[in-house]
Parts: sequence; structure tokens; C-alpha cells
Amino acid sequence: MVCLERGYTSLTAVSELPLLEPGVMDVITQHIDAARARRVGGILVGRRRNASVAVEAAIPAARVQEHQGEIVFLPEVWEHAYDTMLERYPGSRIVGWYHSHPGTGPGLSDYDRRLHAILFSEAPSVALVVDPLSRRAAWYGWVLGSIAPMEDAEAPVVQRTKRSRAAMVAALVVAVAAAGSAGYWAGRERAPVRVAPTSAELRAKLGAEQDRARQLGERLADAQTALTRLAAREAVQRAELEASRQQLREAARAARPRALVLRYHVQAGDSLWSMAERFYGTGLAWKRIFRANAERLSDPKLLPIGMTVRIPLS
Repeated sequence: MVCLERGYTSLTAVSELPLLEPGVMDVITQHIDAARARRVGGILVGRRRNASVAVEAAIPAARVQEHQGEIVFLPEVWEHAYDTMLERYPGSRIVGWYHSHPGTGPGLSDYDRRLHAILFSEAPSVALVVDPLSRRAAWYGWVLGSIAPMEDAEAPVVQRTKRSRAAMVAALVVAVAAAGSAGYWAGRERAPVRVAPTSAELRAKLGAEQDRARQLGERLADAQTALTRLAAREAVQRAELEASRQQLREAARAARPRALVLRYHVQAGDSLWSMAERFYGTGLAWKRIFRANAERLSDPKLLPIGMTVRIPLS
């Protein structure tokens, strides 16, 4: 039995102790003490050390869902943990988790075991359970394929001093047996509450979103193809309409009565005035005859005898 930080009594044996970086337990206890009656938790980040782990940091979950007395880590918690780990602790990995059981003791519930088996199935992976009301805590890990505490015994609370704090830092993480490197707890009972999404579930959701995006892309492509076809059809219809209009114009021209033109051979004594009087009834219409023959008559007074003149009659 060793003392945690701030007077917590631990149920962890110390047969093989991994390292806990300074300040890690301060983060955990401050997070849990700030909540007190609420259940909170977070992610532990570190490195493997043979059959145990070295915890470099604790990343509190900013927001969790609580259901029937148990907590669920939201996807944003994992995203924040991975971002923090990559930015501040390169080369490290997620090695476990911690959470509080206010007033119910530091025991690991069936739900906790299922969650640990799903999200932290690799050995060594550890879980810290803290009861902030009784000031007791316990570490759990994989031992021969099962999740178990290293020891379950009572001990008095050790007062916090500089000397004892150094000892506490060296004895905070449970030793995980090397023989338990494969396998995990395989309880058959159903979980009473929904556990947090696993990486496989998150990948499945990502795959579903990618499928949805692909389907939307296919629908967009189909819509664009349909619009292209409509545009082509509209162009054909416009061409057909223009052809129809042209045919109507030609039919209208064909339906018009043709102008009646008389061809007259100029005789001696003829003039445009006399010809207008003869054919139109008035000499004032002489300009009509002149315009009809303008390409051949440069002077209306000069009419060569024998010349053929067009006389429009309609």
C-alpha cells in the first residue's frame, strides 16, 4: 500500500513499478478534486517499459457524458488527446485512463472492465480509479489476460511531505505482468450502458461519411451530366426552331405574288413620260419606269430606239 497525492490511499502493489513523471498526479488530483461529486476522467499518455509503462502526462477530458453512473468519453476527447500527444509528447502513446467514483470506492465496475477491454486491450495498459470522498484509489492492469488490481488491502493515509512525495511519484502506476501481453477480459454479459466509440467504430463512422460524400459526388456528377444533356437538347431544339423559322420565311416569300413586269421596246418618239401615260394613266409616274431601269438608263431624257425597257405593272 502506498500513498497517492493529496492523501489518497492506494491499493496498488509495487512488485515492479514503472515511472510516473512529476506533475502527472497533480493534474489528476486537481481534476478530480475540482469535480468532487461528479464523475470525471482522462487519458494517460506515456511509453512502454518492458512489461510496464512510464506515464508522461495525464490529459483530462474536458467533457464527458454520464449515463447510469458511468462516464463515456466523447470523440472530441480522443481527438484532443491525440493532438496533445503529437504536439507535446512525440513518440509517446496512450497507455491507459483514469476516472473517479465519488462515494462508491475505487473498485472497477463491469462497465469499466468492458470499456478497458475495448479501448485499452493491449498490455501493458493501466486504469486508475479514484474515490475523492473516501480518499482511496486503485490501479488496475492486465494480469495473465485479465483486468485486476495488484492488491486489495487497507492502509493508513500517509501525510503529504516533500520526502513522502518523492516516494509517491515513484510508486503510482501498477505493475502489469509480462505474461499478460496477449488476450483481454472477455466477459459475456451485455454492457448496461453505451461505451465510448472505439477506434474501429470511429473508422466505421469515417468510412460511412466517406461513402456518403462519394454518393453525393456521384449525384452531383449525375446532375451535371443531366444538365449537359439538357443543354445539348436545348441547342438542338433552338437549331430546329431556327430552321422552322427559315422555312416559314421562305414559304412566305414563295406565297407572295410575283411582280408583273412588261418588256417594252422603245419606239421613235417615246419618252418616259409618254410611256407612263400609256401604261399608268399619268405621266407623273415616269420615275417608276426610270427606277426599274436605273442600271441601264443614266439620263431619263435619253431613250435609245429599240432598247428594251422594263415596265412594272404590279
